[in-house]
Amino acid sequence: MRQTRGMTDAPNSFPPLIVGTDAASVRRVYRNTIALTSVLAVLSGVGAIALGMTQSSLVAGLFAAGLVLLTTGYLVFGTVHLIRTARKRASLGSVLTLDAAGMEWRMLQGTIFLPWHLIASVSSRKRARHRVLTYRVANGVTGTTEGVRSTLAPKHQRVISRLGLQVGSAGIDVPVETIAAATAAFTHGRLDPR
Repeated sequence: MRQTRGMTDAPNSFPPLIVGTDAASVRRVYRNTIALTSVLAVLSGVGAIALGMTQSSLVAGLFAAGLVLLTTGYLVFGTVHLIRTARKRASLGSVLTLDAAGMEWRMLQGTIFLPWHLIASVSSRKRARHRVLTYRVANGVTGTTEGVRSTLAPKHQRVISRLGLQVGSAGIDVPVETIAAATAAFTHGRLDPR
């Protein structure tokens, strides 16, 4: 007689889960920040002109306007950077793959594959309206640890070792609950953020 197993009992019977990018959602996430920095850049530029015109001496006017224009330049640079980041993030495609061997993360900085036994814990929390899963790696795991495959720079690997890897419900095409269920299934329930 064949015994049926539950999802957390048989990780090999659970197909790989590929989490992709929801481009429209990514654009929505970045839209408000881009709009705010754009408006601030325009207002700062107008303020520079007004400030320069209200000064009694030419030198004071140029100095005051120069400081505000420097801020405007910083805001314009920030806006352009946000737009480029949003476009890159929206075009990433697959951002996370979970299977019986482990999890592979694809991000703007590169990729990293971590076997399940190197993941120490996973937690869940709410940030604004979105649920976020944080995967913490075991102490001492680096990009050169056996089983880890990484194209990330050492500084990014140190950040992952310290803060973990996060996936939130914004900008992905799979519900976080499905990712949590797959994590529990592939680890026989050892990692269950629910």
